[in-house]
Amino acid sequence: MAGLGVMGFGGGNQTILLIGIILFAVSTLFSLVTLPVEFDALARALKWLDNANITTDIEHANAKDALN
Repeated sequence: MAGLGVMGFGGGNQTILLIGIILFAVSTLFSLVTLPVEFDALARALKWLDNANITTDIEHANAKDALN
């Protein structure tokens, strides 16, 4: 967004736009790479709730629904 703003006000410097696109692509790639870690954390959290006996069956179902 900042790159588009600078392009609009700064006379159209395409290098700044390219840097912005690359940074956005890197952040998107990072999100995709860490997605399996998030799914594993979900499974570990539900397993921990089962083992710790913190929740009842109904609460566990609600926690599973909330985490999904």
